[in-house]
Amino acid sequence: MTVDGAAAPELVRRYVELGLRLGRHNPDIVDSYYGPVAWRDRISAEPVPASAALVDEARRLIVDLDADASSADHQL
Repeated sequence: MTVDGAAAPELVRRYVELGLRLGRHNPDIVDSYYGPVAWRDRISAEPVPASAALVDEARRLIVDLDADASSADHQL
């Protein structure tokens, strides 16, 4: 799946950051990471987030992905 809307770079960053935060709870989730070192370092320096906060961010990301996909469809 690709995201073609204007928010794609922000959505990609948020998705990657969510994965890195999930990896703080379970190290087996992130096998390797080849993205920007600054993203990894920033997430590593954060306090481990509450599980509920991760669920909330995942839900917000889904809503925003759907909205971005809808706006991309309307641009065609």
